[in-house]
Amino acid sequence: MRTLVDFVVIGAMKAGSTSLFRILRQHPETRMCTVKEPGFFTLHSQFKQGSWELGPDRYDALFPPGPGIRGEASTSYTKYPISRGIAERMYAINPHLRLIYLMRHPLARSISHYLHMVRMGREVEDISKALAKAESNYVLFSRYHLQLQAFLEYFPVSQILPLVSEEMWQDPKAEIRKVLGFLGLDWPNSPFNCDVRANSTQTAAENLPISALTNQQLLLRELARSHPRGMSALEIGEALGLSREHRLVLQDAFCEDLEALFQFIGRRVDVWHFES
Repeated sequence: MRTLVDFVVIGAMKAGSTSLFRILRQHPETRMCTVKEPGFFTLHSQFKQGSWELGPDRYDALFPPGPGIRGEASTSYTKYPISRGIAERMYAINPHLRLIYLMRHPLARSISHYLHMVRMGREVEDISKALAKAESNYVLFSRYHLQLQAFLEYFPVSQILPLVSEEMWQDPKAEIRKVLGFLGLDWPNSPFNCDVRANSTQTAAENLPISALTNQQLLLRELARSHPRGMSALEIGEALGLSREHRLVLQDAFCEDLEALFQFIGRRVDVWHFES
């Protein structure tokens, strides 16, 4: 009987997992899940897409037939404390499962997460208030070492590949080579585009009439029009009123987790710049 799944991109949300999913889907020796975010290892009580209760047959049907290693990507797997028991359920299915974890500058990820929720109409609080709560999802989902703890209880370090999103964007070929080596795959002879960037700008809010938009959605629309070449998440956060004082408070909230993360990966992340 074949393995149900061989590797999983476990997150993080707003860190490039969709791009990585699309890149790996091109490889002739992978059989990627036909949908992104299947959320099989979550429970329905945790996430609407949770499908653990539906059983493995439903999950199995999401993978294309044929030889090759099976992979999927679901950022809901690193959303503790909302998602619990993920690693335990993964281990029960495949104790040799390989896990890939993409991590973005924690403050940039938090801001991008907030912007996503605003665009979807699920956040109406201003950015300073929303990100000021240390136990908010915006902050907790950027505490990467915290999110890894449950997986380290079940899987050895050798089965977990931490990646830095900004390094992936700077040199995609080098980082994809790391991923392929981790998965035991060679660079393919067939065309293989590593510069696939997911377009995250299309959201539910864009099709709404102006009268239906929240103040935050209107601000984002105006920023998009005034900066047609785009802005970084940090620049947008500042434009929306996230002051330097608020940013420093958030940096402090990440400090302890970052030190533990750097110790875990064996280095500091030079591309993550912090204010002092």
